[in-house]
Amino acid sequence: MKKSFLKEKFFCLLKFSAVGVLGVGVNYVFLFLFYELFHFYYLVSAAIAIEISIISNFVLNDIWTFKQKKEGSSFFVRLLKFNLVCLGGLLINLLILKYLKEELFLNLYFAEFFGILGGFLWNFLFSNFFVWKK
Repeated sequence: MKKSFLKEKFFCLLKFSAVGVLGVGVNYVFLFLFYELFHFYYLVSAAIAIEISIISNFVLNDIWTFKQKKEGSSFFVRLLKFNLVCLGGLLINLLILKYLKEELFLNLYFAEFFGILGGFLWNFLFSNFFVWKK
């Protein structure tokens, strides 16, 4: 592989990770709101929080991380593709969250952190090759 290709992918991963860190903040704010303030069931709260962070992550990734890879599809087509890709990440996240909270009795927010990590790799790989392919 060419060095420039690896360098490009590395910086892409760094940008995707930076957006992901912001998305974790968005996720936690909405998880807290829906679980603690509105008293939704924790998995429903987590699913809503994840979807909100998916949308915010998409917008940031679309305008920053993958700005050179937008040819050929509209904003809404990319958003739909990103949501479809992130469904896998959402399911991974919720399964990890449920297992850690109910079987290992971890704190909700700690368990959610591991769920987020579980969905991250899936989301990056499939976003890079399916949503923002060049």
